[in-house]
Amino acid sequence: CLESMVMRVGESPTSEEIKLLPAKSGVLVLRKGSAANILFVRDLEGQDGWVNVLSVQGGILLRLLSSAEDVVSLWHQAEAGVAAAQLSSELVSELEVFQSAELDEIQALNTARGELKEANLKLQARELEQAQQTAAKDSSLRSEEALRAELKDRDRELKD
Repeated sequence: CLESMVMRVGESPTSEEIKLLPAKSGVLVLRKGSAANILFVRDLEGQDGWVNVLSVQGGILLRLLSSAEDVVSLWHQAEAGVAAAQLSSELVSELEVFQSAELDEIQALNTARGELKEANLKLQARELEQAQQTAAKDSSLRSEEALRAELKDRDRELKD
């Protein structure tokens, strides 16, 4: 929060106030409201509610964190004692989701690699079988040619 802002129960500016968020405090944006300037947020103490990011005069009350430095800065604030446990568990949950997705991707790649190896082994076995069949045919043809040659020789001997 750039300046203090009111957290409310509902999106409407007339809905019940939950609390006043102090200037320079952090919030986690959970979703957008029906209007572009309304957000549902969670403060560093774990309280959820609706905020209007524009002041009555039209000034911006909330700066979105867009870099790793901003997130680290918020983390350090939390470590300093402002709901560190809440923020820590949220970051751990996000990290677990990320790691789970990475693990799923690695498992999918390993499965694909195993299927590719299996297909490659089947292909090699098929090629070996074809080579053996070709060699057997060549050997059979050679044996047949040798028999014919021997028969021709015998034929000649008988004629002589």
